[in-house]
Amino acid sequence: REGGTLRVETSNVEGPVPGTAVPAGTYVVLRVSDTGNGIPAEIRSQVFDPFFTTKPKGQGTGLGLSTSYGIVIQFGGYMELESQVGQGTTVTCYFPSFLPSGTPAERHTPVERDAPHDPTGDRGTETVLVVEDEPMVRDVARVTLERLGYAVHTADNGVEGLRAADALGDRLNLVVTDVVMPQMGGWEMAEHLRERRPDTKILFTSGYNEEIANAQGRVADDVEFLPKPYLPAVLAQRVRQVLDQ
Repeated sequence: REGGTLRVETSNVEGPVPGTAVPAGTYVVLRVSDTGNGIPAEIRSQVFDPFFTTKPKGQGTGLGLSTSYGIVIQFGGYMELESQVGQGTTVTCYFPSFLPSGTPAERHTPVERDAPHDPTGDRGTETVLVVEDEPMVRDVARVTLERLGYAVHTADNGVEGLRAADALGDRLNLVVTDVVMPQMGGWEMAEHLRERRPDTKILFTSGYNEEIANAQGRVADDVEFLPKPYLPAVLAQRVRQVLDQ
């Protein structure tokens, strides 16, 4: 609102990168910096935590950076943050370089960490409806599943979700829905869906565990649930599991 500069840069770099956790290897770098207010030191370590936000209640979910962090880590990368109060913030993403064949560049040394889940075995051709009011989370889910071969439709609340489900009819195989949404939440939408289509498979997502506890038994005895924030590969894995049941 008060002006300033937002800079987006890309480059290639050879690790290890001094002053970071990035080990030896060849990386593609995405760096986003601004000239904003900066982040105070006392909360800097929390910015990637799910649902952490300094915005007033109702004006932010705190899922943006945590979701971005999860995506970068899932692809074997690293994310670093630098910030000074009054001088702005820089977020740097390091992605391992890959050759056109899809194999890692020769000079990249894999880091010793838990191996990310390979979503190759989670491919499918079924039709999935994603109902989610957070645009970024909705888009990540859509792109993740489309890349695995699914036919994906989206809606941003329960009311629109019911309309989409009715339009899809028997083509619909699975609904992935957030629990807390404006106009109509996931539980209420699921109740209507089950009345119309008792065999509809539903995977609920939420960052609010109390919502799950309070609603157990309302919709079904065997509620399928995926906590937020989730990594794309974890979403793919859970979708395949629910469809295969």
